[in-house]
Amino acid sequence: VELVDNEGKPTVAGKGNPSQKRDAKNEKSGKKAPPQDPELEKYGIYAESAPTPERGEAVETTLPLKLEKGDRIALVGNTLLDRGGQFGFFESMLYQTYPELELMIRNFAWSADEVDLQPRPDNFATVTQHLTRQKIDVIFAAFGYNESFGGEEKIDEFKDRLRAYLEDIKTSAFNGEAGPRLVLISPVANENTEKVAAADMNNYRIALYVKAMEEVAAEQKVGFANVFAPTRTAMDDPDTQLTINGAHMTADGYKVYAEQLYSEMFQQSPPDLNEAIRE
Repeated sequence: VELVDNEGKPTVAGKGNPSQKRDAKNEKSGKKAPPQDPELEKYGIYAESAPTPERGEAVETTLPLKLEKGDRIALVGNTLLDRGGQFGFFESMLYQTYPELELMIRNFAWSADEVDLQPRPDNFATVTQHLTRQKIDVIFAAFGYNESFGGEEKIDEFKDRLRAYLEDIKTSAFNGEAGPRLVLISPVANENTEKVAAADMNNYRIALYVKAMEEVAAEQKVGFANVFAPTRTAMDDPDTQLTINGAHMTADGYKVYAEQLYSEMFQQSPPDLNEAIRE
């Protein structure tokens, strides 16, 4: 393709026409390629070769959640938990409350994941393969927000999708013995900001999906943590702004969310945060 300037004269990309910038991703830097270490291969986990879980007996999960020594905990789901890894409030609260349990926490959340729509790069191991590799005992799963954009007419379909997901996960013996203890986490609320009235546009619909999640969780005998209602109350405060864009939370927003999640999950007040542990 020949690039031309405003007068129709040929021009080189990035010169004479600032709107035509060269794409440097395929340019050679002149630097040596990093050395390849074959020892690292053993740490790879690939869809073609990673194991999948055997079937196991489902475990009923009730709240307050009881954790056991050596529990291996996985966070799965959408952006709520994916971005939460940047802040670490909830994870810190777990380690502060249960130092003697020697918990292991792994975050496998992936932005935009839905209960049955979790695309990955070619040959990237599935979430269930990662859970099997890590021998997971406890799963915290955050879904419902992306699905809520389907509207009221998609609620029954969402409940069917969620039901199928839970039936599969809770009978997967990731730890080699039995199905995991499982707690569903609702979406947080949206917030009105100066630039977008996200709460006005979305909260009514999100609330319907939260109710649907609660119903399916009760039916499937898994735990359910409703963080929508308390974050909605917090976001209604005109003196605070807990999101960057109406949907994705700031550090202050994640602190509020983590406190509410902890209270829902363990039915007790969260500990005073130890910043040294969070760091």
